[in-house]
Amino acid sequence: MQSLKKILILFILFFALILSAQDEKNIEFGGYVTAGGGYDSYIPSLGKDPSQRLGSYEMTIDAGLNLDINDFFTNISFYTDALQADDWSHSSLMSFLSAGWARSIDDYDLSLSLSGEFTAYDFQDLRAYYGDVGAEFEFFFNHAQNMSWYFNLSGAYTHGIDKMLSYLRGPSVNFDTGEYFYFGEFDSSIRINYRFSALFYDDISAENYSYLGAMGISSLTGKNTGIESSAGINGRFNLKKLYIIADLEYRNLTMLGRDSWEYTDRIVKKRRVDHTISVEVEPGWEPSEELTVNISYFFEKNFSTLGKNDYTDENYYRHVIKLLVTYEF
Repeated sequence: MQSLKKILILFILFFALILSAQDEKNIEFGGYVTAGGGYDSYIPSLGKDPSQRLGSYEMTIDAGLNLDINDFFTNISFYTDALQADDWSHSSLMSFLSAGWARSIDDYDLSLSLSGEFTAYDFQDLRAYYGDVGAEFEFFFNHAQNMSWYFNLSGAYTHGIDKMLSYLRGPSVNFDTGEYFYFGEFDSSIRINYRFSALFYDDISAENYSYLGAMGISSLTGKNTGIESSAGINGRFNLKKLYIIADLEYRNLTMLGRDSWEYTDRIVKKRRVDHTISVEVEPGWEPSEELTVNISYFFEKNFSTLGKNDYTDENYYRHVIKLLVTYEF
């Protein structure tokens, strides 16, 4: 934790020193602050009895700084999600750092970046949760006046630090592609996309689920290597200072092996397969170039082969509503 603090302080000092050079044409500096709150009806409390999962009021603070020098960029951000339930024990604090290169060449936009993320949780007893490092390549081809095709290739290594998240360790590879359609006087757009991910995480064990003993389960091996794919459509419709964003997505998660858990009289084996449908709507108001006010509603329904008669029930409905205010500088 001390080394992380030192790194963050160095980057903040770096950003502060660079402010004096803003008059140079090839240097741009900016940032943002977002604050607000809302309600989340479903908190996926890792390692706890799924029948005890609950909703919570939440407060959100998100702040970031970014610096562009010629074709190179870097940014740092901090995100706090304070969840009131269980005396703030589900709350989290995330720090994110990235740096990279981006350039436009005729009708092509290219970018390469490296990033790192560190998350701590539980405001009653703040401790490390997980961290990850990743790399990303993105390519945009503006092949028509009102159309762009893109693909994004990324990879990451995630390391669960807390013992309840020790299974979240390993690499992942992601591929995302889609098409943007632009229209209207105020630059509205529609995006159709497909995403594929391969996950190579460690197995889940009984120590990650403290309630299993009460269910009569003596051992557990949960497979955590699998593939996830999704397809969706997203639209942003602008009208002067007002806008509305709508998003519809289908997602499938299939684990490559079967989970196995043992009772005193039998062993159960089952493969986890999830089908998820989500919808999000976000109307907003931009009274100035710097200020944005929006309210969002998110709905998600997950259908899983792991149900109420298994070691965990991954079938759920989720509703999230938020009101946020963002100031950019």
